[in-house]
Amino acid sequence: MELTPQEQIRLARENREITQRELGRRIGYSRQAIGRLEKGTKPITPDIIAAVAVALNAPELLAGHCINCPVAAARRMTARRKEELTGDGAMERERERRPDRRSRAGRSRAAANG
Repeated sequence: MELTPQEQIRLARENREITQRELGRRIGYSRQAIGRLEKGTKPITPDIIAAVAVALNAPELLAGHCINCPVAAARRMTARRKEELTGDGAMERERERRPDRRSRAGRSRAAANG
C-alpha cells in the first residue's frame, strides 16, 4: 500500500526526529499548520512538498508528487526564513548563486536605475 503525501511528510519528519514546531519554523509555518498538513485538513501543494523536502533533506518526498517541483523556490524560501532567524546573509548567497532571470527589459531598467 502506498503512503499518502501526509503520511510521507509525517514519517520523514519523525525519522529525522524533528518536531512539528521545528519543521514549521524551518518552512515558515506554525506547529498547528504542520499538524493540519499531516492530518490532511490543510491542502498540500507542490510548493509545500518542495519546502518540506528541502527543510528535512528528504528528496524522496518529491518523487511522484510533481513533475517540475519548485525546489529552487523552496530553497529560496528556506534561505529567506533562515536569514530572518539568524541574520547570516543566506538570502544574499542564494541571490549570488542563481542567475538574473528578469527579462531583457527588466535588466535594462535595473541597469539604468543604477
